[in-house]
Amino acid sequence: FFGLKFTNPPPHAPAIFAYSTGQKDPPMAQREKEAGEDLDARYRWHDTIFELVASVAVGTVAPEIAANVFARMFRGDMASSELVRALVNSIWSHDVQVVDAIAHLHLASLVSALSLAGLVPLQFFKRHLDEELLERAGLIISASFSKRMKKLNTDQVYRQRKYNLLHEESEGYSKVMTLLSQVQKQPTSRHAAQSLLALVGGFDLDPNRVMDVVLGSLQDCSNCPSINLRLDLLEDLRLGTSLSQTLGFKFQIYSGLQTPETLCRLAGMLLSVGAVNMEALLPHLTPSLERIFENTKSHATATNEASRLFGVVSLSPGESATTKKDLTLRVPGNRISSQIDGILEALLWDRRWLLAEPMLSRLERAGSLPSINIAGCRAALLSMAHFTVGPLYSKLSPSLMCFAMRSSSEVSQRDVPGMDYAEISPQRLDGRDLSALPRLLEVLEPLCCHLHVGIASDTLLLTKLARVIRYLFKLKQMQLDAYGAAKRLLEYVVLPAVSNVTVNPGCVCEIWSAIKQLAYCERQSIYAAWRGRGIERGAIGSKHFAVAQAECKAGSDARRLLKRVANEKKNSKHVGRALAKIANSNPLVIFHIILSQVESYDNMIHPIIESLGFVTPLAMDVLSYVIPVHLADTSRQRLQDDGINIAHWFQHLAQFTGAFYRAFPQAELRALIDFLMLRLELGESLYLLVLNELLARMGGCEVLQDISDAQIGGLAGGETLRHEMLAFDKASKRAVFKLRDVLCTSSTAVPLLALIAQQRGYALFKGRVNHVKLLGQLFDRCQLVLVQLVSFLSGSGESRTSTSQQISYHGLLPSLSRLSVKRCVETS
Repeated sequence: FFGLKFTNPPPHAPAIFAYSTGQKDPPMAQREKEAGEDLDARYRWHDTIFELVASVAVGTVAPEIAANVFARMFRGDMASSELVRALVNSIWSHDVQVVDAIAHLHLASLVSALSLAGLVPLQFFKRHLDEELLERAGLIISASFSKRMKKLNTDQVYRQRKYNLLHEESEGYSKVMTLLSQVQKQPTSRHAAQSLLALVGGFDLDPNRVMDVVLGSLQDCSNCPSINLRLDLLEDLRLGTSLSQTLGFKFQIYSGLQTPETLCRLAGMLLSVGAVNMEALLPHLTPSLERIFENTKSHATATNEASRLFGVVSLSPGESATTKKDLTLRVPGNRISSQIDGILEALLWDRRWLLAEPMLSRLERAGSLPSINIAGCRAALLSMAHFTVGPLYSKLSPSLMCFAMRSSSEVSQRDVPGMDYAEISPQRLDGRDLSALPRLLEVLEPLCCHLHVGIASDTLLLTKLARVIRYLFKLKQMQLDAYGAAKRLLEYVVLPAVSNVTVNPGCVCEIWSAIKQLAYCERQSIYAAWRGRGIERGAIGSKHFAVAQAECKAGSDARRLLKRVANEKKNSKHVGRALAKIANSNPLVIFHIILSQVESYDNMIHPIIESLGFVTPLAMDVLSYVIPVHLADTSRQRLQDDGINIAHWFQHLAQFTGAFYRAFPQAELRALIDFLMLRLELGESLYLLVLNELLARMGGCEVLQDISDAQIGGLAGGETLRHEMLAFDKASKRAVFKLRDVLCTSSTAVPLLALIAQQRGYALFKGRVNHVKLLGQLFDRCQLVLVQLVSFLSGSGESRTSTSQQISYHGLLPSLSRLSVKRCVETS
């Protein structure tokens, strides 16, 4: 081993090692090449140390000789920590791997020799080698060493650091308060952070208490001019996750109590600047998301149960025979505002939508509805919606026409401290960003979806939103995204919110001005989405509990009012106004109940028609949707039990349809005509009764089956003579013009004529008619309706329609061959 010559000596090698090549120092140009070779030589010296320790372990080299070699190797600059560490690591590695007791003794002798020679410090051995090896080398006493190690481990890991407040010096904290109060006088925030750290170290202050003092100063001075410097100071301290924990401990103090708004605003500011993370802060907030979900679920269950009992009569012996409405109104109140809601409210008031929107989505996924249950969050969301829609609405507001002036500001802003601190992060909404339509829709649509039916508490915002939607509908040809967003807002936000709006015809008329921009088929689909799976008690569990409660209450009030309907003009006006108030918000419920009453009692048709004169245009359009829904009801048979006569409910509904469109021709008629054409196309000839009533009452084309000779002679005259001879009520000109606008078109008149002519063939060959008498009635009704329609279309040339161009009956009717070939109409 001693005869070896090292071709690559270690760095700073002593003179005892000779160079085999005898070369001099390398020139400066080869420094980079020699640096790589120097690194390889360093690794080879590690291998040499490892082999020498291995020789000692197996007994080839005596420990004293090896110690002398290491002494010469570590002489001078060679006694570097790297080689010492390599030597101790080699000894530890062999001590762990060898199993022979003699080898352990050799290694212990080597450790003792190295310690006596002073080559390796004793503390270095104690830090890296095992306790048994140190005891064999005579460096420690096992009992005292173990006791000391346990004590040291306890002090470092398990002992809690408690600070005696009386023992601490108040001078350090007073200087901290002075520094925070004079933070504006510091040259930079970094200098202030260094001074604060110097105070912590100089006076041995508790860092957690100091941090609590800093957060307290931020909480109390959230509206001070120095708020930005204090936030910069907090950023320069670089506390990391410890800041979230300190802030969380401040929230835990108020667990079960009312959390101060200033603390919630502090958390909002720190979230805005990125100093804390919501995920790290969430475990400290109370109540938890699971508890919030349970509270919301219990509140919804109690509300649904109360809604289910609206109008239920109690006949128990212990109670008087009164309705349970007063009892069911005792619904548990809204849940207590949580700390999460407080932080969310602070972010919303400060326009931090990019931070608030993920929290809102997470709360909704957890089952909480802050926009409904919490008044503060609802007010903040409404304010945010006013701010968002403001730039676009300022161009649409009627105030631009100077019809009226408002004495106060359009939207009341809440005076919230902390809303004026500088724009530290780009997450705050700006009116300039919302001036662009795509950005506005990107914020407005999810914001309104989070508000949902809570928007009903602010009719001003609902009116603004209706006007904005009307404007977006006009952009259909230019921007399809705006049209789709407006339709979604109308379907999922505005109309469900109308169910909770108190009596406000002006707001409802603004909504109707937006809805009427759509085609009737799109309006019908929106009404179908508004209706959902059911209404009134059928809506419980499928709709929002607030909407279901409003529908149940409206249904109970409507049934109570319908008991007072009578054939008196004064009574009809009084009842009509009361029904219009209820139908203002829940037209689907009211008209469902009205049609159900009409289907049972035909004597209610006339007074109810007179009572409908006070409803809004939106309610009138909804009724034009509800009538086909009731006509298409498949849960009831349209024939009586004998299978011959038409059911009374269907006859009454057909009569109501004709009377309604005669009294209110401005209602949507095209939807009913298309519905009847689809039913006739399917071969359901019973729907000819509805068309018969429509032509007779609205079009004035009534036909008598048994007439006298004088009446037959009168039919040869003009329209006035025919009406006089047949003693029919004169039809309304507005109703006749409206019906002609719908029927006297090439897309309606000819297909309808062909479908009526085909009904006899359907009834005879494809229909499900089991009685000859019913078959005869269908044949007669087909002929009667066909005569009515031809008579009505023939009279279209005598007077002009109101909106469409005049088209005569002869101009509409195709040739006989075309009717026979393409329309499959019998020539007979």
